[in-house]
Amino acid sequence: MQPNAGVVFQPKPAALKLVIDAFKKAPVQNPDGATGINIHIDAGPNSIMNGVNNARWNARSRAASVPHQPSIVPFAAGSYNFTDLDNIKGVHFNATRRAPVFHYALFADRYGLGDGTGGTSSGLSRKIPGGDFIVSLGSVAGGTVFRQAGTFMHELGHNLGLRHGGDENAPALKPNHLSVMNYRFQFIGLLKANGGREFDYSRRKLNDLDETALNEAVGIMDPDNHRTLWGPLFAPCAQQLPLPATDWNCDGMLTPPPLMWDITGDGFTHIPLHGFNEWPALSFQGGGRIGTGAARGEVSVEEGALSEPSIAQIENSVPQDLLLQGDCSIEENVTLSPETGGTLPHTVTFDATASTAPCSEIITYFWDFGDGEVGSGSTAMHPYTSQGTFVARLSMTDKSGNTNLVPLDHVVQIPCSMSISPTNQEFPGSGGSGGINVTAPSGCDWTVLNNSAWILITSELTGSGNGVVKFELRQNLRLGSRQGSVAVAGNTYSVTQRGNCSFSISPQLQSFTSAGGTGNVAVSVSANCDWTATSNDAWITIISGSGVGNGTLTYSVPQNTGPTRVGTVTVAGRTLTVKQKPG
Repeated sequence: MQPNAGVVFQPKPAALKLVIDAFKKAPVQNPDGATGINIHIDAGPNSIMNGVNNARWNARSRAASVPHQPSIVPFAAGSYNFTDLDNIKGVHFNATRRAPVFHYALFADRYGLGDGTGGTSSGLSRKIPGGDFIVSLGSVAGGTVFRQAGTFMHELGHNLGLRHGGDENAPALKPNHLSVMNYRFQFIGLLKANGGREFDYSRRKLNDLDETALNEAVGIMDPDNHRTLWGPLFAPCAQQLPLPATDWNCDGMLTPPPLMWDITGDGFTHIPLHGFNEWPALSFQGGGRIGTGAARGEVSVEEGALSEPSIAQIENSVPQDLLLQGDCSIEENVTLSPETGGTLPHTVTFDATASTAPCSEIITYFWDFGDGEVGSGSTAMHPYTSQGTFVARLSMTDKSGNTNLVPLDHVVQIPCSMSISPTNQEFPGSGGSGGINVTAPSGCDWTVLNNSAWILITSELTGSGNGVVKFELRQNLRLGSRQGSVAVAGNTYSVTQRGNCSFSISPQLQSFTSAGGTGNVAVSVSANCDWTATSNDAWITIISGSGVGNGTLTYSVPQNTGPTRVGTVTVAGRTLTVKQKPG
């Protein structure tokens, strides 16, 4: 929405970049062997379209600023009315071309109350799963980078089928649910063991917790040693004991098990509190509106009136020092020029002068250029001396000690020149094995895409730098040779495998009177090879002309009213000659 009374609702580029980076690092396996999800967020011509190479939307963008409304999607008579949202979509969203693949997100002031004043919830997903969602941070000046990123991922998570407890709505504040779907982490991000933050959906199902028999010594048993939050909604606890221990009763001591304690702060003791692995459970169908497939069964559920708490309730569910650190996290705004190049050395200028510190003034800039070299200053020039894809990161500190808690990924691509050897090979019908040598500079990643089912790749489908792709061929049980290919590091490797079958037919010549008739030919083959028959003359009709292993060709010849004629049938690569006397 357009600004109102000095409040800007347009999403901050740094917030959307946090979301793009989170999806890019998703533990999701793709058909080409690579991991991650390339999410495309159209927030204007200069927004990032492709998180892999930082390409911008430019003229392809269809994002738009809409007139300000104090509140949209009023709640009345027990449900939300999305008429005004649909009207906005009708004007600014090309439903015919984009609806089948895009979700629609509106950064608005407020939503929910019918009197025009709006509620104070941070956002709303139209359905779970669904295709539309709202980010409504108008009551907190449009939201900080952390609040925008966390709320965007939270409501998009609902669009993708996730709930506040992962696969369940309640309890919603489970300490073993490390995700932005958990309100405690929506505004502040997940708490890394080194003091940093990250925005993410849960990456694994942590062990269940029993609030009637807790063990402080083992905590949530997270292999990545994230810190967690728990306890009463308005008096949350944070990690006070050395990891992995967790001070469930918040007394500053390690209490012997079993301990009974309400760690979700909802007034109940749950048996058990389930963990949940969210990334594999994402549903990309949008409740049936988007695409043609889904990751799991769809359950179309409207978010209810009390499904999202107020912004104040989310704030109160988090220790205030952690909330302040997130709100004061330096807003990173970096430009690279140029981002891609072909000749070496390739010098890139990094410019962070547009970065801002919400609570102070930036005093230090430390660059990690991703190639083992580092630098400093609000601007830096760095020459890359090798091909590949490099991820540069910037760490900043302000006068109050605040940092950019989640450094963004800045991708520099110097196209890799990669080749394979050999580019083609021929194999006998009995099969065999081979290898494709990949020559690539260090740091250049490549993938393998097998285009032929009968070629079995026996090595990894991804690699970096020099490598070898190994494969095997099974016996060719066909009459003739077959061709296949494998795409390796952007190059095509072609395979030809000769046939491995022997065939014979008997008889090889048959004669008919002018009256015509039906003929049979015995087909003898080796092993379980398949064969077919094709008539080379229109007056010879195949009745039964294919099989696997030994078989019989049956064909017919009609009455001949003309002169003597001679025709042929190709059977399993052999020639049957058919003669017919004149009529």
